[in-house]
Amino acid sequence: MAVAVSWLSLPLHGLWMMAANPPDETVLIQALREVPGPVLTENHGLAVMLAGKEPIAGDPIGIASISITGRWDPTPLNEMIRAQTFSLIVLQAPVELVPDYQGFPWWPPGTLETIAEQYQPSGRLGDHFLYIPTQPAAPAPVTAAPR
Repeated sequence: MAVAVSWLSLPLHGLWMMAANPPDETVLIQALREVPGPVLTENHGLAVMLAGKEPIAGDPIGIASISITGRWDPTPLNEMIRAQTFSLIVLQAPVELVPDYQGFPWWPPGTLETIAEQYQPSGRLGDHFLYIPTQPAAPAPVTAAPR
């Protein structure tokens, strides 16, 4: 009985320790504060607010669940990403990985694909993967037609 109780209490102890000592997001908050313009983060809405910015789509699994059931249209979010509205996107894993929870997609349909098309990796900040807008291709130089 004592072994069973101690074995079952290990996960509870881990949860209590995480609640008592949340991870320090000071570096992430400072990085978000320094980036001009809006940012999109994955599960870091509080860090965005502490950086003095407005959180946008702060819980991807929540918006994925309501978009898959047809109660929310992810098109406006995907269009903001397509238009490179965000100066920075912060993900918990590389965009190529499609996170899920027990087979349930973590992001709304088309969102990660649009990020992969419109943003490029910009490095890591601790456990965070940073993405910045891709630079549009420079227009071809215009040359005068021979006379």
